[in-house]
Amino acid sequence: MYRLLSSQVIINNVVTLTFPYIENSFNLDQNALKKAYRKYLKHIQPHCPYPDNNQLFYSDITTELNFTDYFSDEEFDVKEIERKINVNEVLYKDAEDRKKVLENALSYLEKTDPMFSELFCLIMNTVFCTATKKLGGTSVNPRFIGVMCAYHDMTAEEQAVPELLIHEFTHNVLFLDELRYGHYHYEKLYDPNLYLDAVDRGVKFKFPLNRCLHSLIVSAEILLARNAYIGHAPKVTQHLTSSKILERSKNYVQIIRQNKDFNQIMTDRSRELFAICEKFYGEYQLNEMGNDILL
Repeated sequence: MYRLLSSQVIINNVVTLTFPYIENSFNLDQNALKKAYRKYLKHIQPHCPYPDNNQLFYSDITTELNFTDYFSDEEFDVKEIERKINVNEVLYKDAEDRKKVLENALSYLEKTDPMFSELFCLIMNTVFCTATKKLGGTSVNPRFIGVMCAYHDMTAEEQAVPELLIHEFTHNVLFLDELRYGHYHYEKLYDPNLYLDAVDRGVKFKFPLNRCLHSLIVSAEILLARNAYIGHAPKVTQHLTSSKILERSKNYVQIIRQNKDFNQIMTDRSRELFAICEKFYGEYQLNEMGNDILL
């Protein structure tokens, strides 16, 4: 949403949601907004731990144990994905090493894209690295807004690690947008007859519409970040190559557009977001050199 829409859309969502917790709306800086935002999140998700400090990154077992509920109620069975992973052959076996590369990525973004880094520090409260050998790449959880987990098998060479922060940040700002506007008619969203064929880390799934809309927006942000400063040369990363991202996303757009039942699931806001994605993927191309062309 940061590049696909704008930073102001994200800020407006936070201000609107947290307004009852803002102490002085006439003198609202980032610190005051962050304070109100944390109060808001504590109210809507009292089950989520909130460390009483300004630390963002963690790699200790205590933090992981504090977030035990984060790992409960997995929406999909990921055992097939996990079976493909050798826990002894991962890039960052040590949680502290994982933490350092994530911190380095944010430092890089502070210099390269300071507006994004400011928004990341506003939206994200905790980024914790599992000290155990839990598998999952990186993740977020809609019941734990403001939290990101980096698992034992987090996969990205250092140049590609900023993509992981962008990816999980984008999910979080979409959660907030959904809280503000409502994106779906939820009684219909989880009808298995309306799930889409999808692929995650090389494994086929049936996903509800919300997962695919998230994928469309996250993928657009990854493509735009690659265009701006990460580059499109193939890297060791959890993400697909740019051409594969584009192929998958165009397929999702086509499936959603062709099935009128999906329109009945959406609210005006999710229709608006889908229309933005449809336009983006309709115009976006990669040239033979792997660089972006936005027609």
